[in-house]
Amino acid sequence: MSTNPSYLFFSEGPTTPVGAANLPLTPRYSIAVDPSVIPLGSILLGKLPKLDAAGNLIDHEFHLLLAQDKGGAIKGPGHIDWYQGIGADAKVLAGQLKHFGHVWLLLPRESTIAK
Repeated sequence: MSTNPSYLFFSEGPTTPVGAANLPLTPRYSIAVDPSVIPLGSILLGKLPKLDAAGNLIDHEFHLLLAQDKGGAIKGPGHIDWYQGIGADAKVLAGQLKHFGHVWLLLPRESTIAK
């Protein structure tokens, strides 16, 4: 922990974690963001790392994400925390994530109001 400020930790907690709006988080869909960059409740399209069983990057895949939480360590653009869930499988998935991806904030087109 003293050499890497971005470390992973697990502790006993609620069986259903909740985000900033006090709503349950959804494994592999919920993300934490810096709300000054990405508004809470936003929908994003992610091109996220796809890993093999050993945690090696084999490709990227597109995935919809929902900004449901904010993180104290998530500052500025280019950073999200992708919630993997609870349990042994989630711990393995989260521990293997160290690859870059891309996210796009999905916004409605500006519409012209007919008069």
